[in-house]
Amino acid sequence: TMARRPFVLLLVFLSELRMGSMSGVQVRSPKARIVSWGMPARLRDIDNHIINVLADGIEQVASNLCSFVAIGKLNNSLVTWGNTSCNSFEPPPAMFRNHARKVVSTLKAFAVLRKDGRVSSWGSQSYGGNHSTVRNVLLSKRFNVISRTAGDLIGGAFCALEADTGAIVTWGHPLKGGDSSTVSHAIRAEGGALNISSSASSFAAITRNSSVHTWGYRVGGGDSQSVRHLLASEVAKVYANNFAFVALKRNGSVVAWGNFFYGGYIPIDTRRELESSAVVEVYSCSNAFAAVNKQGTIIAWGGVESGDTTSVRAELSGNKTKLKQMFSNTNSFAALMKDGSLVTWGNKDQGGDHHYVSFDAPIKTIVAADNAYAAILENGNVVCWGSQGQGGDAQSVNLNLRNIQTVDASCCAFGAVDRDGRVYTEIQMRMVDLATNYYVPLHVQVITWGDTRYGGDSRTVSGKLRLVFI
Repeated sequence: TMARRPFVLLLVFLSELRMGSMSGVQVRSPKARIVSWGMPARLRDIDNHIINVLADGIEQVASNLCSFVAIGKLNNSLVTWGNTSCNSFEPPPAMFRNHARKVVSTLKAFAVLRKDGRVSSWGSQSYGGNHSTVRNVLLSKRFNVISRTAGDLIGGAFCALEADTGAIVTWGHPLKGGDSSTVSHAIRAEGGALNISSSASSFAAITRNSSVHTWGYRVGGGDSQSVRHLLASEVAKVYANNFAFVALKRNGSVVAWGNFFYGGYIPIDTRRELESSAVVEVYSCSNAFAAVNKQGTIIAWGGVESGDTTSVRAELSGNKTKLKQMFSNTNSFAALMKDGSLVTWGNKDQGGDHHYVSFDAPIKTIVAADNAYAAILENGNVVCWGSQGQGGDAQSVNLNLRNIQTVDASCCAFGAVDRDGRVYTEIQMRMVDLATNYYVPLHVQVITWGDTRYGGDSRTVSGKLRLVFI
């Protein structure tokens, strides 16, 4: 249900010096610019107007199935580009082209929250692009949160949370969360909503009295009647995957609902494990959940592969080590433990098995594409595993994955930025050391690999790639 994301990187050209920032270091940076690749030409083309609007920097870039939206630092201006033949590609309303605060997207529509709290949307009607039924409310009230169900081939929806009262306003496909009439009165009666969570097709709202109300696709988490009594109070957080939800209560217990095969039902044996010690955090992939209890034990349920930790149970035991960080993609999990070890499970061809690769240094962090992982090591090297055609095999650029600064992912490819400057475009810029005010040269190169349709081949724009902010 996730949109396949092409690459869009925020790039800097050496034509005009301005002040910017990167990772907390002040940078005397030139004119900012976006370069994109990994999709049809009509989607990646960016005209001079967009370049000028974004010249002073970029606050946010959002995308859906067909197009991009960016918010520039100058007046928080909003610009769009993309596939003009797609029915999601329309200009945003005129009054929302400045002072934009945040943009969210369904598969074929966008919604924007202005700094003054007003909300608007554009794009395909069945995906939330038409908000005419709630237009007056979205323009007259002040909102502080907007959320969305990404949607599927049928449609998607948006939800806005009113800042003062906690009332919810929804629009889009009624079966995908666009119709909240069954819960809106109850939410208002309980003091309004504090937070909104969303699956691919449903919403869940935590109210001020810590209860949960749901709406949207019934078998995708929109119907929580079977556990209503468990969600009536003391809910601290709600987590979602594509078609199910999990509520974490203040006493450390968990409640699940939604699609059976996506973790909406917790098997009896798994429930006994969950009840043995209070749960402190829950993670999700597209079709499963993984909970961590106070003892540090990881307990998973849901999808046939990603919800089954039988093969790695000993490695996940809280008596042996503790979780440092959890990562997930479509059908697998990767747990980085505090002792430096890595535990993976799920679909073996999509990242659930890392044992065929080796690490020559401790893992610093991990980046997930839909069906593969890339680990950045402490020595700057990168190691990949998972689907070979979608980023799990970096042999084509393996010699260049050294001294890597950062890695980013689209759905099916990875892009890496290093400071070596040996393969693709090499530039120099002057970066200010805050302590000494000493200017040092910085060499940057961009390396990509994976499915060429989704950003794995950046050769067509290699001449435009300069300093990258991801």
